[in-house]
Amino acid sequence: GKGLIKDIKSDLLFSRNILNYKLNVNKNHKFTFMGAFEFEKSNQESFSVSTSGYVDETTGINDISKALVSDTPESFRESSTRASVLSRINYTLKNRYLFTTSFRADGTSKFRNDKWGYFPSAAFAWKMNNEKFMKKLRDISEAKFRLSAGITGNDRIPIGVAYNQATSTDYASGGALIKGISSTYIANNDLTWETTTQFDAGLDLGFLKNRISATFDVYYKKTNDLLFNAEVRTSSGQATQWINIGEIENKGVEFSLNSTNIQVGKFRWETNLNFTMNQNKILSLGNVNQTPISAGGSHLRDVAVLKVGQAIGTGYGYVFDGIYQFEDFSSIVDANNNPVALNDIDQSNLGLYRFTLANGVTSIAGRTVRVGDFKYKDLNGDGIVDLNNDRTIISQSNPKHFGGITNLFAYNNFELSFLLRWSYGNQVLNGSRVNMESGDQNQFNLTKDYWYNRWTPENPSNQYGSILNNGSKDVSSYYVEDASYLRLQNINISYSLPTKFLQKYNISQIKFFAVADNLKVWTKYSGLDPEVNFNNPSITGLDRLVYPRSTTFTFGFNVNF
Repeated sequence: GKGLIKDIKSDLLFSRNILNYKLNVNKNHKFTFMGAFEFEKSNQESFSVSTSGYVDETTGINDISKALVSDTPESFRESSTRASVLSRINYTLKNRYLFTTSFRADGTSKFRNDKWGYFPSAAFAWKMNNEKFMKKLRDISEAKFRLSAGITGNDRIPIGVAYNQATSTDYASGGALIKGISSTYIANNDLTWETTTQFDAGLDLGFLKNRISATFDVYYKKTNDLLFNAEVRTSSGQATQWINIGEIENKGVEFSLNSTNIQVGKFRWETNLNFTMNQNKILSLGNVNQTPISAGGSHLRDVAVLKVGQAIGTGYGYVFDGIYQFEDFSSIVDANNNPVALNDIDQSNLGLYRFTLANGVTSIAGRTVRVGDFKYKDLNGDGIVDLNNDRTIISQSNPKHFGGITNLFAYNNFELSFLLRWSYGNQVLNGSRVNMESGDQNQFNLTKDYWYNRWTPENPSNQYGSILNNGSKDVSSYYVEDASYLRLQNINISYSLPTKFLQKYNISQIKFFAVADNLKVWTKYSGLDPEVNFNNPSITGLDRLVYPRSTTFTFGFNVNF
């Protein structure tokens, strides 16, 4: 038998101390002062030992000395600390003009030398509805103009990556297994805080005693010294190293609208709408113009690129240009160089023949193409498609806009609400199709649509390649799909028992409810779920056969005393 003992311990210590002080000079001048200190320390430890070959299993892992074989014990420990000092001053003038200034200093053990970051911010708000000239506009119940600017910091990197680290590694020498040490991280003494400078302008409006309210914001963010796990020369002993590199900007608008559409007697209809549009762009990548992004795995590896002037989440590959057909080839011969007639070729013997492209037909570097293979656009016009000159931007992970709308209908003690969410303009590189549209992936099923509509000599389709398609693992626009969607996120139905009935039992509320989540998605995306989020933030729009969101039904009740 086998036995495993594993002990995992995780500790978190967090302390926050806040001091507030209010000062009202008179009714026109009001101050609020705040000072705070925070401290956080986390620690994770583990120990494990694996054993096998028990001569007596009656005591199990309570006596591992009975095992004939004991593997090398493994242990692990990592810890980090963080300290923060915060201050803020609020000043209100005549209940119309609001000024805020704040400053915080954060220190972290994750960085080696430059541990501290300093982050100021300031804000101004004007309550226009308190001005005399607004009193005549009685339908406007609230009007506030806002401005803010500030700097924030980011230290979200794995613990220890700024320091040299090594782990035990076995290697062979003289026919024996020798224990040695190998590097896991390359130290970076200069690693420091990633900083984001943000500017925001906003407007809050309320109408008809706030029966209708709206918020509108315009923002601009610029992030410097991005924390990035960049590729390095393999001669260093590692494939990547954490560094500060580059600049990125984000700009956009956010809008929300809340309204009570109808309120008559015991009936009420409310609507809440939010809308967001964001654009990001890479401004700098240090001393390079672009860097490739690999997704790992056995197919569609180098799927994206970080490129100056482009957005994060940019797919990179060939531009699909149809399927090679018989007319693209000047000759077809067998293994003995004998010409082969077209009517002698079928799916079963297609792989036995050699194909020679006709003059003027684009070839693919390092590959002998045949009918049924993918064809790509020759972007530089040299007649040959190759990795260095003919790949380009093929997808954008980020939507042009997204949002949601909630409607609530209430009558007496009944309530019905539903939420619709949407995303528009985002694209997904559907890598799951590589598995389900290729004959060499024999461990996967093929889609029914592909099987019946694939290219064959009898069905020279331009929609799908042949089952022997040599280009099925190329990153190309063939796999790019529009992943816009409208999702019925949830429906909620509830009933509350009458208050008059509950008062006799000293109960304030009893509510029965039924909730249905993720009922329906309207989309043109062919995958299981258009809302993919690949675990690499540089290319979130990559589908590796993502597990779809489940539809759930919940029934219950709440009791409040």
